[in-house]
Amino acid sequence: MGHWILESATPTIRDGPAENFGNKLAVEFKLHYKPSTFGSFVEMPRLEWKETITMIEKNLGTWWRYVGDQYQRNPNSVTFVSWVMRYAWAFDCVRQQLYNDDVPCRLYDKHGNRIPKDTFERESEAKDKANVVRAYLKKNGGIMCVTVEDKPAILRPSVLKVPPVHKNRILTFDCGLKGSPIRIKAVQHLTVDETKPPMQWFRECVLTDTSRPFTTVGLREVQPPADVAMPKPFDGTAAKGQYE
Repeated sequence: MGHWILESATPTIRDGPAENFGNKLAVEFKLHYKPSTFGSFVEMPRLEWKETITMIEKNLGTWWRYVGDQYQRNPNSVTFVSWVMRYAWAFDCVRQQLYNDDVPCRLYDKHGNRIPKDTFERESEAKDKANVVRAYLKKNGGIMCVTVEDKPAILRPSVLKVPPVHKNRILTFDCGLKGSPIRIKAVQHLTVDETKPPMQWFRECVLTDTSRPFTTVGLREVQPPADVAMPKPFDGTAAKGQYE
């Protein structure tokens, strides 16, 4: 039976879009599929995108915390579209020769070389594209690079509120593939305080498993918002070529 080997997980951290106050955390997973003469194609190990979110809203006198696997909770999130569509997008990589480093899904042969465009016949449906890539990997083996990008941020207030918004958010990441010891751990710390100019707000995202110290003393603990904690199961992803 064939099997996958996670060769590396490479993180990249940048500042987020101007309309939000946050960062971009991208992780590129490089996997090698080793085929076997016998047995069916074996799916990739499941993505794990574990987060602990601590939100401190001093202007409201409250705080809350959410702990969970965001991919398990909401695989339909735009954050995970490259993972859900990885096989179909790998097909497009080959057919359109999209091999720039910023392409989120890339497929190479077992030696790490680009695959010629004409290796695959034309397909229009995502599910069919995905199955072509699966068949190629089952027969030949190959290397896939899949990048998952998250953009955690606090929305910049559009108007001054009363009392002024004062939020601290601490977000810890533990990302990898199920069963693999290779993990990417990072901590983001954001502070948005409307009593100060934006240039004095605090933004940091670093590769570590230790957060800056913070306190919730004197604040009332509340439940996380439903849009943060509510499970949202797969919705039609089988048609996109995703099998899990």
